[in-house]
Amino acid sequence: MKKSLVLMLMWGCLSGLSAETIQRSNVSLREGAGAFFPVVTVLNKGDDVSVLENGELWIRVSTSDQTSGWVPAMAFESGASSIDYGVMADDWTDRKASKTMVNAAVKGFFEKQVEREGILNKSVMD
Repeated sequence: MKKSLVLMLMWGCLSGLSAETIQRSNVSLREGAGAFFPVVTVLNKGDDVSVLENGELWIRVSTSDQTSGWVPAMAFESGASSIDYGVMADDWTDRKASKTMVNAAVKGFFEKQVEREGILNKSVMD
């Protein structure tokens, strides 16, 4: 009796899961529902997942190897990216930056490098 009850409960839980196929390449499976959460793994177009929880923008899924996490809802929508990066790379018109912008970019790069290397004397930057 107990075994059949457990089996029925398990079947009820599993039957609520729906199988979906990832429709986009390089989809980050994240620890939480947001782009700021760490990436658990990367899924590719054609990967099958089980939907555990539906959200408006993020969906909690489980992969075939039982790894679970969150993917953006658009991972299940087919279609190309709305941004054409090829055009951006080829179009070199109007590529201007002020002296202030360049200085700010260099300072930001330098601060990140200092942070990575653990240099504590920041008096050089000020």
